[in-house]
Amino acid sequence: MEEAQKKFIILASLVFLFAIIFVHFLTPFERNGNSLVSAGAFLLFSLIACWVMFYLKISLKQLQLRINVSVKEWKVTLLTALFICLGLLLVKILAVESFFKGSPIFESSHLLNEGNTNFSVYSILLYLMFCPVQVFIVNVATQNMLLYLFANNKYIHIISTICATILFAAFHLVINWLLALSMLFFGLYWSILFYRHRSVLTISVSHMIVGMFGFYCLGYLKLFNQIISLIH
Repeated sequence: MEEAQKKFIILASLVFLFAIIFVHFLTPFERNGNSLVSAGAFLLFSLIACWVMFYLKISLKQLQLRINVSVKEWKVTLLTALFICLGLLLVKILAVESFFKGSPIFESSHLLNEGNTNFSVYSILLYLMFCPVQVFIVNVATQNMLLYLFANNKYIHIISTICATILFAAFHLVINWLLALSMLFFGLYWSILFYRHRSVLTISVSHMIVGMFGFYCLGYLKLFNQIISLIH
């Protein structure tokens, strides 16, 4: 297969993904309906991406993906995740002290609330399972595929990082716009980290740590909803 045909197939798949995102966010479903549509759409794209890689015989070596990660890279990943968590804690404390006095800093008590599906064990397990899938779609099927296709373009590392960052933020639009906006920072950080490490494992673990602490311990989703209520 010619190089032009390969590029067309992969770029068509990426266009399909972005089309799914924007059509999906225009649908009149409620949040739970949107979540199911999101899961189905992103699963479909993952299958398409796997098929493209198999059909074009693109190996992990060609994509420069790494399975073995050095101890130094693990230390950088985990220490950075720890500092991000501390930053999230500091921001939450400042937000509570300045605007939401009386609100708890930690929201982990929700985990024990029977019937609270947003913070149930099922929700946590689903989140942990979805993190690697999200990394695959954003960083492997999008960012890394662009790096592979346009390796001769001197700006492709910047372009691919921007595309991955926007895509990662777009994943969270189904919840609310403020969360998606904040995810631009995290999407940028993980895209840069992926570009340096080329490891799905380290990015997924970092994503799990930061996400679990931010959403399930500090209750950032509730905080964002409170901020949106104040704005409105």
